[in-house]
Amino acid sequence: MNTKNKPQHPGAYLAEIQPGIMSKTAMAAKLNMSRTTFWKLMKGEARLDPDMAARLGEISGDGPAFWLQMQLAWDLERACKSPDRGADMAAPLGCTSQRASR
Repeated sequence: MNTKNKPQHPGAYLAEIQPGIMSKTAMAAKLNMSRTTFWKLMKGEARLDPDMAARLGEISGDGPAFWLQMQLAWDLERACKSPDRGADMAAPLGCTSQRASR
């Protein structure tokens, strides 16, 4: 992963590649999820769990680790920049020490 680029939510990547694979309705059905949940994932409003990563990895050919790493990078970026973390709280592992970059 290129650390200079802001991590992308897996749903954003899914939204980019989905039109070339199958329709949204067909993909939601293939993933065994409702269209509403599928839309939430594509809009970055839902997290990707390991089960979903396995199903997406099979459909896309990228494998589950690709999808889980993307979700983990997204989660870590959000944790590092969380306004809920007070100045006296330690940053999660992997965060830079500079808090001003929020």
